[in-house]
Amino acid sequence: MPTQTQILFKRSNTSGAVPTTTQLSAGEIAINSYDGKVYFKRSNAQGDAVIEFVTAGNDGKINPLYLPPQRLQQTYVVGSQGAMTALSSAITGDLAVRTDQGKTYILGGTGDYSILGNWVELLFAAAAVNSVDGRTGAVTLTDKYAGISAFASLSQLVDDTIVMTLMGGY
Repeated sequence: MPTQTQILFKRSNTSGAVPTTTQLSAGEIAINSYDGKVYFKRSNAQGDAVIEFVTAGNDGKINPLYLPPQRLQQTYVVGSQGAMTALSSAITGDLAVRTDQGKTYILGGTGDYSILGNWVELLFAAAAVNSVDGRTGAVTLTDKYAGISAFASLSQLVDDTIVMTLMGGY
């Protein structure tokens, strides 16, 4: 039976211990078994650095601290391209509604709001109306067709509906 060789990485069992660039060789892996973190040394033209691998927690999920800020919490209404690319508080995932175009954009790419190419237009499926009460083609809605002859006009119906709603009816 062949002999098996056990490979051991540099390791620590101390909470919060992170290896330094002088403790690791380029590409070498280190493990903090207490914190459940894995590190390696990167060495390139920008210099040496110890990089932490992203690991899952006990629940099997990646800690949100390791994820870039992705959210759809902020929507900005702007009137021009210049106003959109001047949204200094916008981050990746924010929306810009362009009133000059009637279009909506989401900030993606590198997240740099000032670069027009980072704003991606959201495309929406056209919500075409195929028929109105079984009629197709160009349908003209009139007072008689709508069955509201008791009212003077569609605008009267709207006015009366608003009044009834304000009075607690309808």
